[in-house]
Amino acid sequence: MQNFGGYQLETGAALWSFGEHFRYTRDEAWARQVAPQLVKSCDFLLAWRERNKREDLRGRGYGLIEGKVADPEDPFHSFMLNGYAYLGLARCGDVDRPGPGPVRPPGPRGGSLEADIRLALEENLAQSPVVPLGDGTWCPPPAPGLRRAAAGALTDGNRCWTHGLSSAATP
Repeated sequence: MQNFGGYQLETGAALWSFGEHFRYTRDEAWARQVAPQLVKSCDFLLAWRERNKREDLRGRGYGLIEGKVADPEDPFHSFMLNGYAYLGLARCGDVDRPGPGPVRPPGPRGGSLEADIRLALEENLAQSPVVPLGDGTWCPPPAPGLRRAAAGALTDGNRCWTHGLSSAATP
């Protein structure tokens, strides 16, 4: 599923919403009706993920899906895109369908996406420069995704500020 502007974020987010709908309503008639589409959507995400299980992507987004999530034409392995894909797959594992088992059983396929996201975040943080926080401590902020520079910083000539933090916030 895609909407205007070529964004590619919606499939995981929609699957997450459908799974949440079922968790709240337990509407089994609805689940039976939409199960074929949910399975097709889950398979789409899993196939997209499989295309990125390449050795040349080790340390650079192995197993993560890439896509456009904002206005710039720069599809990359973003944490937001993969986080929604993971949530969508996990929630579809909760939706019962006709016959035995859930729409997409939770297990190693979904679990390995979580592991790949966590590993990518750890690698991202290890390469990120530390930035100051308003309380005087420092931390490494993650970039929005892989193959991206870490969070940018603005400077007023004396101190560095990031993500809209202003000098007024610091004594």
